[in-house]
Amino acid sequence: MNTDPIAFFREDFPRFFNTGVAELAERASGGDDKAKARHADIAAARGGVHVLLEGEGGASIWLAVGDGTMEVRDAKPDDRPARIAVAAPLDAAKAALE
Repeated sequence: MNTDPIAFFREDFPRFFNTGVAELAERASGGDDKAKARHADIAAARGGVHVLLEGEGGASIWLAVGDGTMEVRDAKPDDRPARIAVAAPLDAAKAALE
């Protein structure tokens, strides 16, 4: 796992989300009713997540969620509403990941 916040949110966070959804889909296809319901909810969710890492060397990162996947975007997704925004000092985010 990356301890650099920019790499974490651009690489690891979407990978964790997508891996979790894939594992949930596998459980759902195996007949787990609870997993089916959760997967259906996740697959129906659509929106953007804005992560703002403030300070020198910081970044503005957009994550787009839809159809059960998360992907990184350089700007707010035009096709999805912003649902969550998180801002933190870059140095605090670094300390949290170390």
